[in-house]
Amino acid sequence: MRAGNALQVASLALGLTAVLLLTFTRNDLVAAWRRTAPPDAPNRFLLGVQPDQVPAMKASCIGTAWATRSSTRWCAGAWLR
Repeated sequence: MRAGNALQVASLALGLTAVLLLTFTRNDLVAAWRRTAPPDAPNRFLLGVQPDQVPAMKASCIGTAWATRSSTRWCAGAWLR
């Protein structure tokens, strides 16, 4: 087997191993994440909204579940209050 082929086979094996590992541990990871998240943690986020777009976004969210939350900056997966 040539060196290039061996590298491709090893890369494929490593990728498949990672996918299988995540497949088998997914439920445990999600359950642990849900246990550590606060009960009132939001489950929807807006990304990429520029400061000049905030008033229009607030207007379009009136009457929805978004309107009940304060519109604060979002950082590293958590609302900053």
